[in-house]
Amino acid sequence: MDARDAIVAETRAALLRAGDGSNSAAVSPAVLAKMKAMEDKKSGAKSNNPIERVFQLFPVLEVVLYMTIYTVAFGNLFAYLENWSFADGVYFAVISGTSIGYGDVSPVTSTGRFLSILYIPFAVVFVSTQLGEVPDKLFGSGDGNDKKLEKLMSADLSLEGILAMDKDGDGSVHLVL
Repeated sequence: MDARDAIVAETRAALLRAGDGSNSAAVSPAVLAKMKAMEDKKSGAKSNNPIERVFQLFPVLEVVLYMTIYTVAFGNLFAYLENWSFADGVYFAVISGTSIGYGDVSPVTSTGRFLSILYIPFAVVFVSTQLGEVPDKLFGSGDGNDKKLEKLMSADLSLEGILAMDKDGDGSVHLVL
């Protein structure tokens, strides 16, 4: 369930709980915070948190930071387990995590090999996922979800509005995004 589905489900549940036809249904603080964050993003509002401001100015930096932390942490762990230098540990983590795998540095202890069995598949997925985030960070999602979410957020979600969406009277809401 993505953020949009969670907001829809929470709003529907709140409207059903309210049941009085008003627009003032009780919505959880988490959903209200997500809605405010989406509106702030839409209006281009700046965060007061300095780290978030840096990520707003340089969106790819967040991806680089996550990949660096992940690689350095596991590189340090491999260096410790295999009695390698820190540089060799990070080198192994990078080469293995990007699925290059030259084989010039490889674990020899059973603990290091077991950790490699766990690390490499997760690292490949993590690295590819993080690299897949770069276009989204630079150019936006581009898949139309923002427009769909804006349409959903602007929909009349009062009890009357939801009942009006039930075109055929079967109790199901039919909102075409």
